[in-house]
Amino acid sequence: MKRTVSFALALMLVCVSLTLSAEAASPRTVCVGGMPFGVRFKTSGVTVAELEEIETDTGEVCPAKTAGLSAGDVILKVNGDEMTGADAVIKKIAGSGGDALTVTYKRRGEERETTLVPVRDRNGIYRAGMWIRDSAAGIGTVTYYDAKTGTFAGLGHGICDGETGELIPLSEGIVTEVSLCGIKKGIAGTPGELKGFFGDARIGELEKNTRTGVYGTLHKLPHTGA
Repeated sequence: MKRTVSFALALMLVCVSLTLSAEAASPRTVCVGGMPFGVRFKTSGVTVAELEEIETDTGEVCPAKTAGLSAGDVILKVNGDEMTGADAVIKKIAGSGGDALTVTYKRRGEERETTLVPVRDRNGIYRAGMWIRDSAAGIGTVTYYDAKTGTFAGLGHGICDGETGELIPLSEGIVTEVSLCGIKKGIAGTPGELKGFFGDARIGELEKNTRTGVYGTLHKLPHTGA
Protein backbone atom coordinates (compact mmCIF):
# COMPACT_ATOMS: atom_id res chain seq x y z
CA MET A 1 0.00 0.00 0.00
CA LYS A 2 1.28 3.51 -0.83
CA ARG A 3 1.68 5.77 2.14
CA THR A 4 1.16 9.46 1.55
CA VAL A 5 1.71 12.60 3.57
CA SER A 6 0.71 16.18 2.90
CA PHE A 7 3.06 18.18 0.67
CA ALA A 8 3.71 20.69 3.43
CA LEU A 9 4.69 17.94 5.87
CA ALA A 10 7.00 16.27 3.37
CA LEU A 11 8.85 19.52 2.82
CA MET A 12 9.15 20.05 6.54
CA LEU A 13 10.81 16.64 6.80
CA VAL A 14 13.58 17.76 4.45
CA CYS A 15 13.98 21.10 6.21
CA VAL A 16 12.43 23.30 3.53
CA SER A 17 10.05 25.84 5.01
CA LEU A 18 6.69 26.46 3.31
CA THR A 19 3.98 28.82 4.50
CA LEU A 20 0.40 28.25 3.36
CA SER A 21 -2.85 29.65 4.64
CA ALA A 22 -5.54 27.15 5.60
CA GLU A 23 -7.61 28.32 2.65
CA ALA A 24 -4.74 27.96 0.19
CA ALA A 25 -3.74 24.49 1.32
CA SER A 26 -4.58 21.82 -1.27
CA PRO A 27 -5.09 18.06 -0.88
CA ARG A 28 -1.97 17.47 -3.01
CA THR A 29 -0.01 14.50 -1.69
CA VAL A 30 3.41 12.93 -2.21
CA CYS A 31 4.62 9.35 -1.78
CA VAL A 32 6.93 8.62 1.12
CA GLY A 33 10.21 7.20 -0.21
CA GLY A 34 12.88 4.89 1.14
CA MET A 35 13.84 3.29 -2.18
CA PRO A 36 17.58 3.34 -3.02
CA PHE A 37 18.86 5.08 -6.15
CA GLY A 38 22.20 5.86 -7.75
CA VAL A 39 23.44 9.33 -8.69
CA ARG A 40 26.12 10.35 -11.16
CA PHE A 41 26.85 13.99 -11.81
CA LYS A 42 29.26 16.44 -13.34
CA THR A 43 30.49 19.18 -11.04
CA SER A 44 30.21 22.87 -11.79
CA GLY A 45 33.85 23.79 -12.31
CA VAL A 46 36.76 21.49 -11.44
CA THR A 47 37.29 20.62 -7.79
CA VAL A 48 40.73 20.39 -6.18
CA ALA A 49 40.67 17.06 -4.34
CA GLU A 50 44.19 16.92 -2.92
CA LEU A 51 47.60 18.61 -3.11
CA GLU A 52 50.90 16.79 -3.54
CA GLU A 53 54.61 17.57 -3.82
CA ILE A 54 56.20 17.21 -7.26
CA GLU A 55 59.71 15.84 -7.69
CA THR A 56 61.81 18.12 -9.88
CA ASP A 57 65.51 18.24 -10.69
CA THR A 58 65.94 20.85 -7.93
CA GLY A 59 63.78 19.24 -5.24
CA GLU A 60 60.15 18.78 -4.24
CA VAL A 61 57.67 21.64 -4.74
CA CYS A 62 53.90 22.15 -4.88
CA PRO A 63 52.95 25.07 -7.17
CA ALA A 64 49.25 24.81 -6.26
CA LYS A 65 50.06 25.23 -2.57
CA THR A 66 52.40 28.12 -3.33
CA ALA A 67 49.55 29.76 -5.28
CA GLY A 68 47.29 29.48 -2.22
CA LEU A 69 45.01 26.77 -3.56
CA SER A 70 43.70 24.07 -1.22
CA ALA A 71 41.50 20.97 -1.26
CA GLY A 72 37.86 21.87 -1.85
CA ASP A 73 38.56 24.89 -4.06
CA VAL A 74 36.63 24.89 -7.35
CA ILE A 75 38.59 26.04 -10.41
CA LEU A 76 36.35 28.08 -12.72
CA LYS A 77 38.72 29.65 -15.25
CA VAL A 78 42.37 29.52 -16.32
CA ASN A 79 43.67 32.58 -18.17
CA GLY A 80 40.06 33.67 -18.62
CA ASP A 81 38.92 30.43 -20.28
CA GLU A 82 36.12 28.51 -18.57
CA MET A 83 37.15 25.06 -17.39
CA THR A 84 34.49 22.55 -18.45
CA GLY A 85 36.30 19.49 -17.11
CA ALA A 86 39.47 18.11 -15.55
CA ASP A 87 41.02 17.47 -18.98
CA ALA A 88 40.80 21.18 -19.81
CA VAL A 89 42.73 22.13 -16.65
CA ILE A 90 45.38 19.45 -17.24
CA LYS A 91 45.83 20.64 -20.85
CA LYS A 92 46.31 24.26 -19.73
CA ILE A 93 48.90 23.28 -17.14
CA ALA A 94 50.80 20.81 -19.36
CA GLY A 95 50.91 23.32 -22.22
CA SER A 96 52.00 26.27 -20.09
CA GLY A 97 55.71 25.78 -20.70
CA GLY A 98 56.24 26.95 -17.13
CA ASP A 99 54.62 30.34 -17.74
CA ALA A 100 52.38 31.82 -15.05
CA LEU A 101 48.66 31.04 -15.29
CA THR A 102 45.86 33.18 -13.88
CA VAL A 103 43.44 30.88 -12.04
CA THR A 104 39.94 31.99 -11.08
CA TYR A 105 38.46 29.77 -8.38
CA LYS A 106 35.71 29.64 -5.78
CA ARG A 107 36.14 28.96 -2.07
CA ARG A 108 33.13 28.76 0.27
CA GLY A 109 31.03 30.66 -2.26
CA GLU A 110 33.57 33.47 -2.70
CA GLU A 111 35.23 33.93 -6.10
CA ARG A 112 38.97 34.53 -5.97
CA GLU A 113 41.96 34.80 -8.31
CA THR A 114 45.56 33.66 -8.00
CA THR A 115 48.70 33.11 -10.07
CA LEU A 116 49.85 29.53 -10.60
CA VAL A 117 53.30 28.72 -12.01
CA PRO A 118 53.56 25.06 -13.11
CA VAL A 119 56.89 23.24 -12.79
CA ARG A 120 58.45 20.50 -14.90
CA ASP A 121 58.71 17.13 -13.21
CA ARG A 122 61.49 14.57 -13.79
CA ASN A 123 59.59 13.19 -16.79
CA GLY A 124 59.55 16.60 -18.48
CA ILE A 125 55.81 17.20 -17.88
CA TYR A 126 54.56 20.51 -16.49
CA ARG A 127 52.39 19.96 -13.43
CA ALA A 128 50.74 21.96 -10.63
CA GLY A 129 50.83 19.46 -7.77
CA MET A 130 47.11 18.86 -7.35
CA TRP A 131 44.61 16.06 -7.92
CA ILE A 132 41.39 17.32 -9.48
CA ARG A 133 37.96 15.90 -10.32
CA ASP A 134 34.92 16.95 -12.36
CA SER A 135 32.42 14.21 -11.43
CA ALA A 136 30.99 12.32 -8.47
CA ALA A 137 28.75 9.32 -7.81
CA GLY A 138 26.93 7.78 -4.88
CA ILE A 139 23.91 5.91 -3.54
CA GLY A 140 21.02 7.41 -1.61
CA THR A 141 17.37 6.84 -0.73
CA VAL A 142 14.28 8.69 -1.92
CA THR A 143 12.79 11.02 0.72
CA TYR A 144 9.57 11.82 -1.14
CA TYR A 145 8.17 11.56 -4.66
CA ASP A 146 5.39 13.55 -6.34
CA ALA A 147 3.71 11.13 -8.75
CA LYS A 148 1.90 13.99 -10.52
CA THR A 149 4.95 16.10 -11.40
CA GLY A 150 7.75 13.53 -11.08
CA THR A 151 9.70 15.76 -8.68
CA PHE A 152 11.56 14.11 -5.83
CA ALA A 153 14.00 14.69 -2.99
CA GLY A 154 16.62 12.28 -1.73
CA LEU A 155 19.35 11.62 0.83
CA GLY A 156 18.20 14.17 3.42
CA HIS A 157 21.67 15.78 3.31
CA GLY A 158 23.93 17.20 0.65
CA ILE A 159 26.66 15.34 -1.25
CA CYS A 160 29.84 16.80 0.19
CA ASP A 161 33.58 16.55 -0.31
CA GLY A 162 34.92 13.82 1.97
CA GLU A 163 37.94 15.89 2.99
CA THR A 164 36.56 19.41 3.36
CA GLY A 165 32.88 18.77 4.11
CA GLU A 166 31.93 21.36 1.48
CA LEU A 167 29.00 20.76 -0.88
CA ILE A 168 30.11 19.45 -4.27
CA PRO A 169 28.81 21.95 -6.87
CA LEU A 170 26.38 20.33 -9.32
CA SER A 171 26.42 21.13 -13.04
CA GLU A 172 24.28 18.26 -14.32
CA GLY A 173 23.41 14.81 -13.03
CA ILE A 174 21.41 11.66 -13.66
CA VAL A 175 19.55 9.18 -11.48
CA THR A 176 19.91 5.44 -12.09
CA GLU A 177 18.65 2.17 -10.71
CA VAL A 178 20.93 0.51 -8.15
CA SER A 179 21.19 -3.01 -6.72
CA LEU A 180 22.34 -3.09 -3.11
CA CYS A 181 24.98 -5.57 -1.96
CA GLY A 182 25.63 -4.24 1.53
CA ILE A 183 24.31 -1.92 4.24
CA LYS A 184 26.36 -0.41 7.06
CA LYS A 185 24.14 0.79 9.86
CA GLY A 186 24.79 4.31 11.11
CA ILE A 187 25.49 5.13 14.75
CA ALA A 188 25.55 8.40 16.66
CA GLY A 189 28.17 10.65 15.06
CA THR A 190 28.87 8.24 12.19
CA PRO A 191 26.62 8.04 9.12
CA GLY A 192 25.57 4.72 7.64
CA GLU A 193 26.57 3.52 4.21
CA LEU A 194 24.85 1.81 1.28
CA LYS A 195 26.92 -0.33 -1.10
CA GLY A 196 25.70 -1.50 -4.47
CA PHE A 197 25.96 -1.68 -8.24
CA PHE A 198 24.72 1.00 -10.61
CA GLY A 199 22.27 -0.01 -13.34
CA ASP A 200 22.49 1.21 -16.93
CA ALA A 201 18.94 2.60 -17.04
CA ARG A 202 18.55 6.34 -16.59
CA ILE A 203 15.42 6.98 -14.55
CA GLY A 204 15.72 10.69 -13.78
CA GLU A 205 17.74 13.91 -13.58
CA LEU A 206 19.24 15.87 -10.72
CA GLU A 207 18.72 19.62 -10.50
CA LYS A 208 20.10 20.66 -7.10
CA ASN A 209 22.59 19.49 -4.49
CA THR A 210 21.81 21.30 -1.23
CA ARG A 211 22.41 20.97 2.50
CA THR A 212 19.00 19.30 2.84
CA GLY A 213 19.55 16.76 0.06
CA VAL A 214 19.40 16.37 -3.71
CA TYR A 215 16.37 17.40 -5.76
CA GLY A 216 15.28 16.52 -9.27
CA THR A 217 12.81 14.66 -11.46
CA LEU A 218 12.11 10.94 -11.78
CA HIS A 219 10.63 9.25 -14.87
CA LYS A 220 9.75 6.29 -12.66
CA LEU A 221 10.36 5.15 -9.10
CA PRO A 222 13.49 3.04 -8.56
CA HIS A 223 12.95 -0.55 -7.49
CA THR A 224 13.60 -1.67 -3.92
CA GLY A 225 17.23 -2.58 -4.61
CA ALA A 226 16.84 -6.13 -3.27
